[in-house]
Amino acid sequence: MALRRRPHTPPAAGTALPLPGAVAPAVAAAPAGDQVLRGILYVVLATLLFGVMDASIKWLGATYPVPQVGFFRSVFGLLPLLPMAARGPGGLRGALRMQQPVGVLGRSLLAPAAMLCIFASFVLLPLAEAITIGFAAPIVMAVLGVFLLGERVGWRRWAAILAGFGGVLIVVRPDGLSLSVGAGLALGGTLIYSLSMVWGRRLMRRDGAMTLALYTHLIAIVVLAAVLPWNWVTPTLPDLALMAVMGIAGGFAALFLTRGYQLGPVAVLGPFDYLNLPVAAFSGWLIWQEIPGTHVWWGAAVIVGSGLYIVHRERQAKAGGSGA
Repeated sequence: MALRRRPHTPPAAGTALPLPGAVAPAVAAAPAGDQVLRGILYVVLATLLFGVMDASIKWLGATYPVPQVGFFRSVFGLLPLLPMAARGPGGLRGALRMQQPVGVLGRSLLAPAAMLCIFASFVLLPLAEAITIGFAAPIVMAVLGVFLLGERVGWRRWAAILAGFGGVLIVVRPDGLSLSVGAGLALGGTLIYSLSMVWGRRLMRRDGAMTLALYTHLIAIVVLAAVLPWNWVTPTLPDLALMAVMGIAGGFAALFLTRGYQLGPVAVLGPFDYLNLPVAAFSGWLIWQEIPGTHVWWGAAVIVGSGLYIVHRERQAKAGGSGA
């Protein structure tokens, strides 16, 4: 399962984290009504595809090592990106040309780390609970933006940030100062993912979104391939097909999400991204008979409300030129 911000990244659900290769789309100015509707459809379709990816990860993770699942997610997820890159300005070679190689490659190293944490949390936690923790990514990004990008945050957004972290505590229900392994991995993955998105915002001043996406996949493939000799179970043909579905669904979901946010404003599209929670809850119930506890829904309500309010205040601050 994001993330979902200037250039705006989609809220973290698709969060669900559309790793690796989540890119920050440019948002169209003053879109027409039909264009916004198309944007909504793209975001909803992306959310459904992320749901397919997330359920596939959880299913495969019960049989195969998480690094192996992440490797195939990256390999098959790269396939939808290559034709898009080839049709862009300068073709595939142009998309692979880096203006900031140290930054691009350094950021790309975060992808396998985030994937391992997030995918493992899908295996260890009920799917809806893991996805809900991932919703905290926009809140974490708001904090990181202050320290890494020098963004101004007023007291209202700080209040929303604190409320959002309170929602996370409702979901993870720490026992004293300890967390379950699954919750700790979900939080760690969300932090790493958020850091990669904020870093990507800085890099996109000179490098394109497709460049970041391609190298995120390529570096993840190289890093995870290096550990496969110690993390390999030969897949059956049906499971290999499911791995292909997992990766291709995630790759197309990231593209659809990017396209959606090019067609409409974040304030309109953001709430649709949070459909990932009911999709995950339905998948968890249908496949694993998981029923989210009341604390998950209460925590999700606080996290989602805080995230949407932060986006709203950021848009107001951008329009008014001040921290809000």
